[in-house]
Amino acid sequence: MTRILHKRRAVVLLCLAAAAAALMIFFPRSGRREEAAKIAASRPVETQAVDLGGGLALVLVKVPAETFLMGAPAREFGSQDDERPAHQVRLSGFWIGRTEVTLAQFTRFVEESGYRPGRGRAFTIGRDGLPVEDQYPRAFSDPGFRQGPDHPVTEVSWDDAAAFCKWLSAKTGRGFHLPTEAQWECAARAGASAAWFFGDDPARGKGFMNGPDASFRNAYHLPGAVLPFDDGFVRTAPAGSFAANPYGLCDTAGNVWEWCADWYATAYYAKSPDKNPEGPDSGVFRVIRGGSFANTPESSRSASRAAFSPAARSSDIGFRVACD
Repeated sequence: MTRILHKRRAVVLLCLAAAAAALMIFFPRSGRREEAAKIAASRPVETQAVDLGGGLALVLVKVPAETFLMGAPAREFGSQDDERPAHQVRLSGFWIGRTEVTLAQFTRFVEESGYRPGRGRAFTIGRDGLPVEDQYPRAFSDPGFRQGPDHPVTEVSWDDAAAFCKWLSAKTGRGFHLPTEAQWECAARAGASAAWFFGDDPARGKGFMNGPDASFRNAYHLPGAVLPFDDGFVRTAPAGSFAANPYGLCDTAGNVWEWCADWYATAYYAKSPDKNPEGPDSGVFRVIRGGSFANTPESSRSASRAAFSPAARSSDIGFRVACD
């Protein structure tokens, strides 16, 4: 099994098979709470749009130079050993995508560059609820369920995501890359020290996140803890459907996992440099962050870490870009 399952129940991955796709259910979008709007408006946000051509733009949000506490204490709900020790990290300012890269944006890259995405291993959920290798690997344009052009692209490997960044760098003359783990966590925390930027209780995530809610469990009859609200989507939601965090980022909790630049190492935090850490020099797995529509609530915490083979793909993994 390629994915490291050290912190999540067996349903952490959902590459839906064709039979399951036929059972797709969409629920009305839940209303955003007044509290969500207040938090989202609590900090001035500086943005800029990057022209991708073809009438498409990618919006970036500026995160200023900052020192923050990375990782989680043992008392935090759902925290794991690889999130410790919590440690101070100093970051230079950077730009990061306001949302995950969308299907339309990735399609633009493929059509303009002629890039051919990889066909590495992919996974689905077996009848017993455990991840099994998908015998019918999907493409980014056909993840096994219906998506619109504004949904986050999925079924992309780390290599595919890095290729998108390389294309965007050549197109703009700027240095785009996948965010480092530290950059990703800093942006997701948005100045908060709690498990999520909206607090320590996952029930407060209504209006902020597309996670494993009651409708997801009811649609697929999978066991395990779920969020105590209906987020309006069983699978991916259009990028930016939910209220932004105070730094202006959407979907840092849930929707799809996001590739980071770093190699994964369980004990890396114990020796990580305190300024602009970039992860281990080598490894087997790459880091993914943020949880998805298919995971346990604690998987979407700001400090939660997981890993995946860089050549593999999943219908619950996408990415966002960063630029220093």
